[in-house]
Amino acid sequence: MAYVVEGSVRKQNEQVLITAQLLNANDEHLWAENYDEDLLDAFKIQQEVSQKIVDQLSIIISPEEKKALKKASSKNAMALELFSKGRSVADDRTQESLEKSIELYRQAIEQDSLFAEAYAEIANSYVLLVTYGNLSWPEAKLQARSYIDKALAIDDQIARPYTVLAFIYMTDKKFDLAKSYFEKAIKINPNDATAHHHFALFYRSHPDASESTILNYLKEITEAQKLDPLSMPINQMKFYALLANGRLEEAKEHFDKTSVLNSFFNN
Repeated sequence: MAYVVEGSVRKQNEQVLITAQLLNANDEHLWAENYDEDLLDAFKIQQEVSQKIVDQLSIIISPEEKKALKKASSKNAMALELFSKGRSVADDRTQESLEKSIELYRQAIEQDSLFAEAYAEIANSYVLLVTYGNLSWPEAKLQARSYIDKALAIDDQIARPYTVLAFIYMTDKKFDLAKSYFEKAIKINPNDATAHHHFALFYRSHPDASESTILNYLKEITEAQKLDPLSMPINQMKFYALLANGRLEEAKEHFDKTSVLNSFFNN
């Protein structure tokens, strides 16, 4: 059975009105709730909504996922808002958007100096600037490692520092180390779309072009796409992964759906 979570957020001054509902594939309402809360309690609301959805679906989650559900990345509402904007613009994958994401993450850190995930996302944007910008690899690696160290000093149980370390080792052709860090990141947070996305890139880049490697490439990017179905970089990679696995009809269907999605967001 497939499920859909729908909701809306309306902000007025320091108050936030949140509506959330859970539906099944037949559009039957399973649960709905309204929250009219102080914006400073946004994380508490996020926890409550997440836990109610888990309860409604009778989902069995791992101890790691339970910890992640109860863990606040930041309790500063402005820091969270800036962080969310940074994640959103970074997904455009241009030099301008990645540089803007770094600026937004830094602003989030100004609001909350212990925001470990913001430090880690800065590191992630730096390594991506090599591909999507004109930053040299030595400079990107230097900057990324500096921010990884800051993130891990605050919290060594978040996924992003390990995905960036894995990306660094992958780029430096140290594939065994890269694989171990991707696996560590996914163990910490199995629902991290970026971790699965970059793990898929690992399999695409691996010198061992065996059938199992190509299958793992598709497996990881499919998982990423399930977790973040609106991400254009993820959807694009899934198209190429389907082609690599000889699933041409599925690739065509996916391309058509992605084209519609891309057109929708660019209009």
